[in-house]
Amino acid sequence: MHLAVDGTPFCYPMAGIGQYVRSLLDSLATERPDWKFTVLAPYAPLEPLSRPNVSHDQVLSRSRSRPSRGWRAWWFDAVLPGAVKRSGADAFWAASGLAPIVRPVAPVALTIFDFTPDRFPETMTASARTYRRWNQHHWIRRARWRLPISHAVAAEARLAFGVEPDAVVTPGVDRIFLEHRQEQVNPPSRSTGYLVVLGTLEPRKNLAALAAAVDRLQEEGSWPDGLVLRMVGGKGWRDSPLRASLGRLEEKGILELTGYLPRAELPSLLAGARALLMPSLYEGFGMPIAEAMAVGCPVVCSDLAPFREIACDRAQFHGTGVEEIVEAYRALLASLPAPGSAPRETRFTWSDSARRFATTLEGPR
Repeated sequence: MHLAVDGTPFCYPMAGIGQYVRSLLDSLATERPDWKFTVLAPYAPLEPLSRPNVSHDQVLSRSRSRPSRGWRAWWFDAVLPGAVKRSGADAFWAASGLAPIVRPVAPVALTIFDFTPDRFPETMTASARTYRRWNQHHWIRRARWRLPISHAVAAEARLAFGVEPDAVVTPGVDRIFLEHRQEQVNPPSRSTGYLVVLGTLEPRKNLAALAAAVDRLQEEGSWPDGLVLRMVGGKGWRDSPLRASLGRLEEKGILELTGYLPRAELPSLLAGARALLMPSLYEGFGMPIAEAMAVGCPVVCSDLAPFREIACDRAQFHGTGVEEIVEAYRALLASLPAPGSAPRETRFTWSDSARRFATTLEGPR
């Protein structure tokens, strides 16, 4: 099998989709050493994957060395189809959840991350919402293989489009989390330590509601002196109102905005936290929850179907409104867990997901 891969996520700092694509491709290359993978991208990769059977073909891709305005959008629909054809690939992996408007000559394996353009369109910019909705509606009915990242997303595909997914290919937990060993330190007092939030600063993460809840808890005296909220993630979109709310918390010394952190730092960050907070309005999966559970970090999160799928009954769940978040966080603060006090559990592995992906593509056409 020769698989052409949309390598667009390799061109940017690794957020959720990028990490999914990189880790799954790495495991695919290991699980199927006889397969060939040709990664096609508009720009040179920031972190190329080094495997004998993986090539980042910048010549075939017509990759540019640095970002230029409009090139990525033009490249995706005008250049990528021809690159797939010239590669001679047996199949094209639409790894970012989209495929070119011009049908690639190879059958399409479509990863389905979520249905944000339909479910929460107000959390996206108009251009991204319009293109992604049209593209997803087009390809979910035409792709040869439909590969949602959770059973919750698979159920949405059945309900909204009447299509049957071919396999659920969940994210896994990277080895750096599985192999992390918690350092022996004196347990922090109630008034020390930190809570952590992971994710791009964008509306779907519901961080404005989180900020309002934390501000209220501080005003009423429920927020312990010295407890810090560390928010880790790159700058997103439509975040101006959020920035104002976060600025007030920074001024009070409650919030630390770290920006994007290298992935190697995340296991220690989660292992040392009193809890992971994830108040999202909507998600297709929830990688930070699975990673937190792998290092024993307690989880407090929205009551979403994918989060239930990951954590079962091992998290504290709440609604997405400010009042519900305040109530949940008030209960958390009344009895703050120690870092690493939750049972370590890993039910999602990249090797299992890679085998499921490969077996599906190897099946009868």
